[in-house]
Amino acid sequence: MLKRIRGRVGSAHLLAVIALVMAVTGTAIALPGRNSVNGQDIKNSAIKSLDVRDNNIQGKDIRESTLASVPSADVAQNLLWAVVTNPAAAGNAALARSGQTGTTVAESGGAVQVNFGRSINNCAWNATRGTPAGGVEPAGFAEVNGVNGQPTVVEVHTRDDTGAMVDGNFHLQVTC
Repeated sequence: MLKRIRGRVGSAHLLAVIALVMAVTGTAIALPGRNSVNGQDIKNSAIKSLDVRDNNIQGKDIRESTLASVPSADVAQNLLWAVVTNPAAAGNAALARSGQTGTTVAESGGAVQVNFGRSINNCAWNATRGTPAGGVEPAGFAEVNGVNGQPTVVEVHTRDDTGAMVDGNFHLQVTC
């Protein structure tokens, strides 16, 4: 019987059997380590967020030193602030510094109007008497109001410790 088969099997049959064995068994490469994959094991751009969406990654699993800073983290979008000098004389209020460009100040009827250049209608306003640098500001407080028809402006009245309006330096925060 072996002679009958040998006569019918040629080199094409032998190559077909070898190809079939290779296709069925295949080859495999194992990753080093156990239950771990590192950056050298993965081709760049091979894994998408969809591939890892069900992983239970927690903060403790991430080395913070490997993270870059968020570009917009340097400037909080929901907090506006200004430091204003307003020495005792009419028309001399000035912006000492601000957390955003485009902030302006102007005096109006004994008050200082701070214009942030963006709507602050749905925000909370808070001001306190304080010097723009070292030193002590006289006792007193600051009163903050919106300005009708001007959604980008906050008006600040500085007062002494008796409640009388006086010119004074202040710090203003607007949280949206």
